[in-house]
Amino acid sequence: MTDVTEVVELLCRLEHYYDAVPRSAARVEEYGPLTLFVREGTASPSTRGRPWGGPGR
Repeated sequence: MTDVTEVVELLCRLEHYYDAVPRSAARVEEYGPLTLFVREGTASPSTRGRPWGGPGR
């Protein structure tokens, strides 16, 4: 069984990666506590939930 600490560390690493990924082909739209990255052009779609450490996290 995986230790809870390992899961939390993995989630933190993923969140930092999501925040570091270039989003040059998207515009940002805020919907309450959610941040949505809307594709512009031919880039792949990308969505994002609440910021890590923000309300609800």
